[in-house]
Amino acid sequence: MAVGGTRIALAALRLIRLAPDGSTGGLEFNGPKTSLPAVNQHYCEGGKPIEAFPRAAAVSPDGKWLYLTGYTWDEGGSTAGNAQRWIHGVLRVGLDGQGTTNLFVGTTGWNVPNAGNGPDKLNSPMSVACDSQGRVYVADYGNNRVQVFTPDGKLQESIPANRPAHVAVHPKTGEIYVFSWAMLCDVLDSKKEAVEAMLTCLDGSGQHKKTSEYRLPFLNYGSAPSRAYGPTPGMQYRVEMDSWSDAPTLWVISGGSIKVFVIEKDKLALKKDFGSVAAKAIGCDVPSSGRQRLSVNPRTGKVYIMDGMGTAAGDRIVEIDPVKGKDRYVDLPFGAEDICFDINGLAYLRTGEMVVRYDPANWREV
Repeated sequence: MAVGGTRIALAALRLIRLAPDGSTGGLEFNGPKTSLPAVNQHYCEGGKPIEAFPRAAAVSPDGKWLYLTGYTWDEGGSTAGNAQRWIHGVLRVGLDGQGTTNLFVGTTGWNVPNAGNGPDKLNSPMSVACDSQGRVYVADYGNNRVQVFTPDGKLQESIPANRPAHVAVHPKTGEIYVFSWAMLCDVLDSKKEAVEAMLTCLDGSGQHKKTSEYRLPFLNYGSAPSRAYGPTPGMQYRVEMDSWSDAPTLWVISGGSIKVFVIEKDKLALKKDFGSVAAKAIGCDVPSSGRQRLSVNPRTGKVYIMDGMGTAAGDRIVEIDPVKGKDRYVDLPFGAEDICFDINGLAYLRTGEMVVRYDPANWREV
């Protein structure tokens, strides 16, 4: 997602245009295609064609252009673990029209393991940002630098940076915020390199002198990427800079929670933890798994949320009454992975070995 002026842009398979009032702002809802073709080379997929989606976007200050980068796809688990692939380029598309998405800098080739380190080359670009002058900043992760381009695609300067996963520019002061952490990509995976999760602040004078540095408050962060099964390392973290606030404010997604920090002189001060707020408001814990089951009892209209990773007897689910706006925990007869209800309101619990039917009024087996 990227926001600029009165435009909100969402980009994946296609560009979606919105306005702050929820309308399309007079534009067509569906814009041009913004994904790129690739091929899954995982040994179980047999060269299956897939689409690579952008991970980052930025709107030019005049609201004319949308820049896209971080094109990536996960080739899934293999005998060596997960493999994250990247396309080494930045694309640009007109935000108001139906024109095509064109290459701005780099390459759109999907089978390019190392695009090089020349002035017009990128290696696993992760993030893109624009300053008030329309210059384009690209977090060139594999080349340890932030590349700055003019609006016509010419390289203006290179700023050294250790594994930049995200870059932001303050529109008023010109300060540059470079966020570094371990992301799974070809260049880093081959070196088994450790990357500290850090925020580096550079002044906006044009000299890019380091003014401060902070350790990012990532939960369960490992400095070295691992091609392990499960969530691809590095992708579970996201950061965004709020430059509209009086003091620069950092939004962090980490460990299933959103936290807001204010950048002070010597530290990142926690302002709000939405995970704690949500847990207190609904009376439920943060689920242990991102894979949740949602089911509705058609007889009562109540909604049930299951974590989907239950293994022990007495596992709980959340029961929500959408009319009264109330929720509560319900203890299950055993640890189930899935739940559904029939037209009579009876509940069906499933494990990997059996399906059992219950009366949810007293959770006795039927």
